[in-house]
Amino acid sequence: MTMTPMPQAMLDGGVANWIRPDCGPPCFDSSRRAWRVSRYQDVVAVLRSPDLLVFDWLANIRRLAAAGEYDADTIFRVTRGWSLFQNAPKHSALRRWLVQALQVIGPGLAPERVRRVVSELMTPVPAGETIDAVSRLCDRVPEALFAEALGVPTSTISIFTAATIELSSLWRNSNSPATLRRIGQLLAAMEAEASGLMAMAHRHADAPLAAVLARTGDSPDLDEADIANGLSFLFVSGIETTASALASSIALCLVDARARACFADLAKPPRGAMEEVLRRVGAIHTLQLRSTVRPIVSAGWSIPAGATVFLEIEQANHDPSAYPDPFRFDPHAARPSPLHFGMGAHACVGAVTARSIIASCLTTLFTEWRLTLAGDALSWEDHPTMRRLQHLPLRAERVHGDSEARTLGQPRGTG
Repeated sequence: MTMTPMPQAMLDGGVANWIRPDCGPPCFDSSRRAWRVSRYQDVVAVLRSPDLLVFDWLANIRRLAAAGEYDADTIFRVTRGWSLFQNAPKHSALRRWLVQALQVIGPGLAPERVRRVVSELMTPVPAGETIDAVSRLCDRVPEALFAEALGVPTSTISIFTAATIELSSLWRNSNSPATLRRIGQLLAAMEAEASGLMAMAHRHADAPLAAVLARTGDSPDLDEADIANGLSFLFVSGIETTASALASSIALCLVDARARACFADLAKPPRGAMEEVLRRVGAIHTLQLRSTVRPIVSAGWSIPAGATVFLEIEQANHDPSAYPDPFRFDPHAARPSPLHFGMGAHACVGAVTARSIIASCLTTLFTEWRLTLAGDALSWEDHPTMRRLQHLPLRAERVHGDSEARTLGQPRGTG
């Protein structure tokens, strides 16, 4: 199979914003009024500390509500189940339920189903018609899989995805009552959809979603509102993170022949291939909204109690002290575990699911299609935490049977 790789600089343009050649020990960043942690060993030490908790990201909204400028009841109610890393009993129970829910729907995310969904979405279209590889493939694969696995309409899942994209931009400027009202509207819509799904599951006991909700019996601390919040979180985090990582992973395979070769063969990819892909281009470049309840002390540095902390995950994943020649793709090297899905109490509950979906997508794409980039630039979103492509313009030609080429390439949201 012949592939036309895009220039390495096109991919690294999305990395260069966050990668510095020498980051040093943790330091206070006055521009963010927070401590920056960048080296691999330091990020690991902070993530493993029991004194690192989720920052009170609702503090500003609580302040506005106390001043009578905004009624934030909806925001507080819907998002109470989203803070999974506070180590409180209810949050721990919700985290356990999410893990169990993913285990229940796991068979619906099996590789053969992923391959079928990808093949359906990649069905040839008339010559000259454009389809966005981000919004029409990467965004839709996890949506379709979750919808099928849970036995719910894809349109329902799409509501959560669309709301998430808008919320991620609104949170950056949550100081105005107008912005908060819109945030409240989006969260209320998500809550209503989640409640509707739960009602449907109660009416149809044989639906896959009913089996997921049945696991709440193992978590008596959770009420229906908590589970509705948990469903929202499952869709928000699982789908958007997977979609973002999938787009970047495809881009990496177009750039790097070593990465592409791992998935362009019908044989199973090397064991370390998926970890190496996500080390290079994981969905999260910075893990923020964390704070210290007590000082965190390690070799040669300390972060005081009450400090706000942001962890530069992509920087740590390219730290030469942990990964010699960090920009070289090497699935066979003996290297420490990458941090793209966090670690310990701050580990992503859907990491196994995301890895499986992305690996199956890459294998299907690079064994069944010849892919080339349609264009000479990649556009990356300016996002405070996530690495996301706005669009990934591709031309695809079926390797077997269908020789008609098609172009994939409109920006996110225009397909």
